[in-house]
Amino acid sequence: MGRNIYFYLYKNPIFKDQFYEINNYIRKDYGKFLDSLPKKYLEYDKNGEIEDIIPSEGFDLNFSDVSNGITSYPKISSGYDGFIDYILGFWRRIATKYFFEECVLIDIHEFKNEFSLYFFYKGDIKYLSSLDDDINHTEIIECIDIIIKQYNKPFQYEFKEISVLSPTYSIKLDQTPKMVIFSPNEKYFVCILFNGEIIKWNFHTREILQRFAGHNQRADAISISSDNRYILSSAWDKTLKIWDLLSGRLRTTIQVETYIHFIKTTPNNKFIVTAMDNGKIVIWELSTGKKIRTLEGHVRMAFSVSVTSDEKYIVTSAYDGTIKIWELKTGALIRTITGHERRVISTVSGNGKLVIGAYSDGNIEIWDLETGHLIKEILGHKEMITKVQFMHNDQFFVSSSSDFTLKVWNANDGTCVQILEGHSAEISDFSIALSDNFLVSCAHDNSVIIWKLN
Repeated sequence: MGRNIYFYLYKNPIFKDQFYEINNYIRKDYGKFLDSLPKKYLEYDKNGEIEDIIPSEGFDLNFSDVSNGITSYPKISSGYDGFIDYILGFWRRIATKYFFEECVLIDIHEFKNEFSLYFFYKGDIKYLSSLDDDINHTEIIECIDIIIKQYNKPFQYEFKEISVLSPTYSIKLDQTPKMVIFSPNEKYFVCILFNGEIIKWNFHTREILQRFAGHNQRADAISISSDNRYILSSAWDKTLKIWDLLSGRLRTTIQVETYIHFIKTTPNNKFIVTAMDNGKIVIWELSTGKKIRTLEGHVRMAFSVSVTSDEKYIVTSAYDGTIKIWELKTGALIRTITGHERRVISTVSGNGKLVIGAYSDGNIEIWDLETGHLIKEILGHKEMITKVQFMHNDQFFVSSSSDFTLKVWNANDGTCVQILEGHSAEISDFSIALSDNFLVSCAHDNSVIIWKLN
């Protein structure tokens, strides 16, 4: 009575050849998995600490290089009918979280004369079983042969290199930038510095057009209205300021109750949506500066706001580890996505189908907005993720991190398609041009970098 679960996996480029790093990450997840199980399934050591599942051959995860792929053998045994599938589900999540390419998962279970074989490939799960009393090696080989023929020999491995992109143009500043934003017409990009100054560049000539003192205290956020008319900024002086984009003239100052960490205008330019330090989401009328509605639900500071293209939903995230989906028209809370206790940054696809959650532990999760179903979980960065944003085509999204890199991801399968390397410190913000051809980023190394995306 026992169970071995076999993974045949492509290399995860985030770890290169350091397989022991993957081992350590998976061991941590396995520990969390054990903590979540009912006590009746666990055995404990003399100090009362969890040792493993009962009965168990122990957790043993080994890696070997197989034609540029990885084979790993986590050994799990269990005598609990039905509980086997729960264990298998955990390992399936591990496969999709840490290995970006196509996965094959084969599970052979001998229990009460039953042979079961699971096959996981490109998100599809196949299951074969036999209740024959005389299961033998020949029948096992025949089952594997059926699957190999069905999936066109998936055991032929191919290692795909991820392209690394270098900066197209780099700007060195005398102060540290906090946030940066492209104007929708791609004529300008604007940066707010930690000291409250605002700088506007001509995107095509890289010439500084204006530099002025936007706030007299530490800056928090900056944005540009969808119609290219206004710059919106906030700082620790508890003000939301609206500036004329062309002239730099201050148009309106709105006093707010606490710090604003993120500013977003709706596509029709009617409203400003702000994420507040007290966890509230406040909606303002852009033309008058009047407060329209306050959305309450986050219990700790809110970090990000995004709005679907049809203006149906607002998606927000906060330090409480939750992502909340609101109806813009009524302010009604539609859904709360939970699962982490750490800080989360979120973004929503323009078509309103997918929500991305990026966490301070480097994990990224892809969710279905309508159902709240977790589609995929991946290890995005080794360090804290500072921002995540969909590209305007909704096919890709970008993340930035304290590990000095930005990464471009395929939203459909969660694969990393490009790494942007050029900063030498934590990346605090980035913005994607409306054409999706360019990206501008800023970091704590006092640099602003323009990237031409492939």
